Amino acid sequence: MSNYNAKNELVQNRQLKVQELAIPLAITGNATPASVVVASDEPGFVFLKTQGVNKITAALNGDTEPTFVAQNDANGLFSVMLVIGEQIVKVLSAELIMRNAHTYNSAKLANTTGITVLGDKIVLDCDTSVDLSAASLDACLVVKYCVAE
Repeated sequence: MSNYNAKNELVQNRQLKVQELAIPLAITGNATPASVVVASDEPGFVFLKTQGVNKITAALNGDTEPTFVAQNDANGLFSVMLVIGEQIVKVLSAELIMRNAHTYNSAKLANTTGITVLGDKIVLDCDTSVDLSAASLDACLVVKYCVAE
């Protein structure tokens, strides 16, 4: 894969600051909220929270609990936390792309800015049309963000 760096110094600096992650994730639905199964290709730094399953709180590692929209399995609402491990300046965009359908779903910033209090984690609320109490989700989360210099 070739890399292109802009010749304009200001543009090149921006290219170097902007990072992008694309992470497949899956939620196996279940009528019992505590029996929903969450998984991602990167379990070491991607944590999910559904109505009955919370992998986020244990991964906060001294950070403040983020302010999320209430998770609701039947309405396809769940939350995600990415532990980046370096200072994040801004979350630029986040989207959830279904891998088995032609749909995009919103992944909006939680905690107002999408960044936790310590500044090294991205937090998102995902709103899908998948009823997680009866069906499963197969998607790719794409996040773009800027890191500090």
